[in-house]
Amino acid sequence: MVTFALLYCKKTMKLPQSILEMLREKSKLELNQPSDCEALSIDIEEVTGVHLGVNTLKRLLNILPDGTTTRISTLNLVAKYLGAYDWASLMETVSDSNSQFQILEGEVCAHDLDKGAMVEVTYLPDRRLVMEHTGDGIFRVITSVNGSLQEDDLLFIDYIFPNFPLLVKNVFRGGESLGRYSAGIKGGIQSIKLLK
Repeated sequence: MVTFALLYCKKTMKLPQSILEMLREKSKLELNQPSDCEALSIDIEEVTGVHLGVNTLKRLLNILPDGTTTRISTLNLVAKYLGAYDWASLMETVSDSNSQFQILEGEVCAHDLDKGAMVEVTYLPDRRLVMEHTGDGIFRVITSVNGSLQEDDLLFIDYIFPNFPLLVKNVFRGGESLGRYSAGIKGGIQSIKLLK
């Protein structure tokens, strides 16, 4: 019998704990009050040459509650500030490290899943993806509703974050690599369910 457990379904926008810790270390800020966001915004612009708004940072740090999701360009800017090429590269670095960072509630780390675990994600508009973890961060698409991915595609995924795009390091279809893939760019992952 399949049991359904809703892992995450809120519509808040905040960074994973591991990334928050990296930001604290780099900026030397506590990142728990509005003035920290102002200082971080200045530091990000000095390091990257691109401005990131104070209110956006307040939402990312959960200082200012909000129901919106973040853009991939914002995530890429945060990654660049932390020394990575883009968000996907940063997630790959985090997953390959031996860090002691705490996992944010609702986050799914592929390497923590058992082989055969079934995960369902939904994202806008009316997209649904059911995947089976085959081990080592590789997922086989079981069902793809209204999306570009196809049944039996193999997806290389390290993390699935609620309210952030689904970032796939590589897609293999029929033995051929199709490259990186992002889903839910405009609204992020709306829900994540562990089916078994």
